[in-house]
Amino acid sequence: MAGQSRMRGRRARCAGCALVAGALMLGGAAGSAPSTQAARRARPLARPSGPGPTISWLSTRSGPSSGGTGVIIWGTGFVDVTAVRFGTVEARSFKVQTSTSISALSPAASTGPDMVTVTTAAGTSEPSRRTTFVFGAPLVSGLSVDTGSIAGGAALTVSGSGFALGDATVFTFGKGIAGAVECATSSECTMLVPPAAKPGAVNVRATVANKSSPRNPPGDRFTYG
Repeated sequence: MAGQSRMRGRRARCAGCALVAGALMLGGAAGSAPSTQAARRARPLARPSGPGPTISWLSTRSGPSSGGTGVIIWGTGFVDVTAVRFGTVEARSFKVQTSTSISALSPAASTGPDMVTVTTAAGTSEPSRRTTFVFGAPLVSGLSVDTGSIAGGAALTVSGSGFALGDATVFTFGKGIAGAVECATSSECTMLVPPAAKPGAVNVRATVANKSSPRNPPGDRFTYG
């Protein structure tokens, strides 16, 4: 009887060991899953590799300030292109032809030189003399008011292209110089009409970087009464 009791005790203890071992194994497996998922979440996202874009040549290096000039851009690394800019202004449109060429339309911009750049997922091309595009003289195409007193002083808005931002554009009405000039964009400026010596029609001209707008009647004509 004593021998049978000892055997039953040993079986009970072994059954208990098996239960504990099983629980530890289950606990370890359950505990490892969150750690594996956390490790996966902690992996850094893959970043684009490879050299950034470079521009070697422009098919055309000048155009009117009103934009719309077709330009072929040659270079390298034109993959995943996100933007083509003339200075700080984005191209009116662009199309990647190959990894070495892009066709683009120049935007409307202020008169003067700007650097063309290409931006991809790998970075932005470095500007250089070879990437310079020159926008032509400004153009006056319309006046919000085209008549006024010889005393001047009336507020007026001029529309056109090539205007320098802020007060850097000089507007003349005949021989008179407009006051309080403020250009919010390269295509629209507000100002005060200057006085005139006598009644009559005059041309309104804009000058930026020593380049003056050509005559463009009737859009640039103002009549003093």
